[in-house]
Amino acid sequence: MDLIAVILMPGTPQAKSRGSAFALGWVLGLVIVNVIVASLGLGALLSGLNPSLTDPHRGHGAWIP
Repeated sequence: MDLIAVILMPGTPQAKSRGSAFALGWVLGLVIVNVIVASLGLGALLSGLNPSLTDPHRGHGAWIP
């Protein structure tokens, strides 16, 4: 579906603004997905290395060893 949009986009009357919005949407979408995946991976890494770092029973400052 995105390929069709890329092919048809240059032929529209407002190609420049719509093309820029399309590209910005793609970049923002990729950034959001990368942040979510990285945060999930970091959480899994921290809990796997030292479970006490993510222990909710330690209270505030649980990230301090």
